[in-house]
Amino acid sequence: MSKVPPELYYEILKHYPVKQQEITLLWTTGRQVSRHFKSAVEQVFQERHLARTSYLEIRNADANFVSGSFKFSHIDENNPTPAVFMDKECTDQDRPEMAEQLKNAFEYQNDPREWNFYKPRILIHVRHEVNDTPLLGSEPDWNNLVIRFDWKQTFSAFFREDKEFRRRLGAWVDAQKADIFEMMAKIDIDNGDDMEDYSTIFHLFGDSYYDKMRREVRVKRICKIIWDLFGIKWTREPLPHSDVGYQILKQARDLAFNAKYSDDGGNGEEEAD
Repeated sequence: MSKVPPELYYEILKHYPVKQQEITLLWTTGRQVSRHFKSAVEQVFQERHLARTSYLEIRNADANFVSGSFKFSHIDENNPTPAVFMDKECTDQDRPEMAEQLKNAFEYQNDPREWNFYKPRILIHVRHEVNDTPLLGSEPDWNNLVIRFDWKQTFSAFFREDKEFRRRLGAWVDAQKADIFEMMAKIDIDNGDDMEDYSTIFHLFGDSYYDKMRREVRVKRICKIIWDLFGIKWTREPLPHSDVGYQILKQARDLAFNAKYSDDGGNGEEEAD
């Protein structure tokens, strides 16, 4: 059997769909296929997803928006592990204040005495998805408004959580199929008042269950952090402030979901590489 040339993997993958579930699957599962396939996946992600559509938001102590202009700048050829993000839009006048906000955000994020586990301060965007998964190997440069972090490890944490959310949601949908089909059939043949049935179906597919799965996965991560840091197994629900933190993420996700990028069929006008 002839071996597939490594460069062919890249040529195929660079045309791979950019829907969130596809890129999550590609990063979490595709990279396990082989060494050459993994290399091709990472090259495509660097060019299409990291370099063009990933950026950071920094929020203040009240989790109010501070800046969303920390965008990908480059990867150093001599040290390809960290990706370099910069705030290129900050004016000289605002730079000292922004530097202080950046410093405070990272100190807060890494201080186990604070309630940073629940209320996100640093949000990472990857295309149409947003999360507060950690920036692994982060090296912030306050004064120059530069953030370096291990982008592969960070992406792994980001997409691993998205994969778990989709697994749980898929399992729930499969479990509800029989009831849903029964309700739909009833609506088709019932000439009476079917608003109750419609409401039930919309409730089944509504945001409440989507949000429930998102919350569960996020709480699982927070509980692991608490266990790793303090050896405390959290058994009560809900976690303190966890819903407040989730609502912050939900608002950011709503904005990211509606974003348009030129390579996913939208009319987005990204900055040139």
